[in-house]
Amino acid sequence: MSGFRLRFLGYFGPNKDPATLEFHPGLNVICGASETGKSLIAESIDFMLGQENPVRDIPELAGYDRIRLALESAGWPPLTLDRSVEGGNFLAYEELLFSGSPQTEPNSLRYKHSGARRDTVSFELLQRANLEGKTVRRKKAGDTRSLSFRDLARLCVVTEEEIQKRRDRAEPGDTYSFYCEFPEADSYGRRPIAASGHSPRKR
Repeated sequence: MSGFRLRFLGYFGPNKDPATLEFHPGLNVICGASETGKSLIAESIDFMLGQENPVRDIPELAGYDRIRLALESAGWPPLTLDRSVEGGNFLAYEELLFSGSPQTEPNSLRYKHSGARRDTVSFELLQRANLEGKTVRRKKAGDTRSLSFRDLARLCVVTEEEIQKRRDRAEPGDTYSFYCEFPEADSYGRRPIAASGHSPRKR
């Protein structure tokens, strides 16, 4: 089975008690009153999956200087990612680290995706989903670019602000189009598709 499962998220800093959260198999529900950190957890996970912009600065984060995210993938060594709260590149360990110190030497992973490089956090995550080397179609004319994990992360991690954001509604009769392409048939025999259509017209 491709993909991965989150196991641990933590903030660390000198002379600070770690602020940590462990994830367990199955559905994990995080609930609480407003302003208790639920959205910050989602933002922190997104940041550790390659988001360029740092997590918003709040008083509770004072004194913490790095974030750690640990995950597991079937058929792959465990992966722990460490990153400065200010952003930049990652340190990656092939071990499952929670609050302990690393026992293995880290690899440095660039935060910015490049289809020509393998030393990026995007490539590291894509290969665990068996999606490395894939391309996405950018325009109707057929231009393509390499798939980045950021293309997938925005579908996996949705913040409260994005959910509440006002968007223009499609009016009846408006046309729309969407394109989804695989360079070749996948393991299930699915082929590239393209489709277009229109919203139902007023009666």
